[in-house]
Amino acid sequence: MELQPTSFLPREVEAVLDAYDLGNVSAVKKFRAGSPYSPKAIIETDRGEFLLKRRAPGRDEPLKVAFAHELQVYLRDRQFPLPHLQGTRAGNNTILQLHGAVYEVFEYLPAAPYDRSPTAAHDAGRVLALYHKLLERYKAAFQPPSGCIHDNADVQRILESRLKVIKQGGDDGIPVSYLDELRATFGALRVAYNEACQQANRLGLPGWPPQITHSDWHPSNVLFIDQLVVGVIDFDSARIQVRAVDVANAAVQFCTFFEKGTDPALWPAEINVPLFQAFIAGYDSVNILSSAELESVPHLMIEAIITEPVLAAQRARNISELDPYIPWLEMARRKSSWIQDHVDSTLEHL
Repeated sequence: MELQPTSFLPREVEAVLDAYDLGNVSAVKKFRAGSPYSPKAIIETDRGEFLLKRRAPGRDEPLKVAFAHELQVYLRDRQFPLPHLQGTRAGNNTILQLHGAVYEVFEYLPAAPYDRSPTAAHDAGRVLALYHKLLERYKAAFQPPSGCIHDNADVQRILESRLKVIKQGGDDGIPVSYLDELRATFGALRVAYNEACQQANRLGLPGWPPQITHSDWHPSNVLFIDQLVVGVIDFDSARIQVRAVDVANAAVQFCTFFEKGTDPALWPAEINVPLFQAFIAGYDSVNILSSAELESVPHLMIEAIITEPVLAAQRARNISELDPYIPWLEMARRKSSWIQDHVDSTLEHL
């Protein structure tokens, strides 16, 4: 069943807040951020401001939520910057289950957006390194997820299957020129993804130690004030993988141009090399990457750039339904090609 955007009911908020001791509530304000399937509200009280969140269906499995909360409490106790989870009156539980839904309450941290400055990129890298360092030997009580963008069987399967369907598409009345363009795009993505995967493996990635990573380190989940990180949010994607994959995925988010609501066909292909160098320098100021890990990062960035639009494109049931995904796939092709051509110059002076 397809999810629909949702919002809080007044009595729902009252019932949830009755389970917490947040002080005297003076206002409840809608907070439009993140998933529209997970309603949020700012709760203003005489003890400060809090963020109330109902988890979206599919993100509310109790054991998965418990892992994410356990991780956040562990980091909080080590002074990692993040908004603190609030416990319930009864039992001081950070997870509230009520009428079949799962709720969380956090302290609210006002912040500014990432301004794409070298100072902010440096601090985003520094705090990611701190995250990895704190969790290097962390053993979770709840089973963390695994799997990542590197050598992802689903990505490879989708690319292969789409190419096969495109080659058989001539009988559907679709213009040959359109099929040729699709074949070129999917073919180039398949080659780029597989070559990037092989390069990372040659550098030794399969033998590097896995650990808990964030796996969704992007500007919407890193909160800034005056270009410095004051908090990190959204630990739902945290998982076991090698840290270089996390670094590469974060570098894609902080050092390349992505802008919601704009045409991806107009996005520049290149990564912002000064931002990339600042991000890596920030990381190395806390937790130094080995030479092999550093060399793997551009290749893993290619895998990251290709993975998201390819996984999204599997929703298309046939060739004609691929149209909405083509701009994103072609953007991934341009960006991955640019990185392939500039690996050496991107790593210079690091």
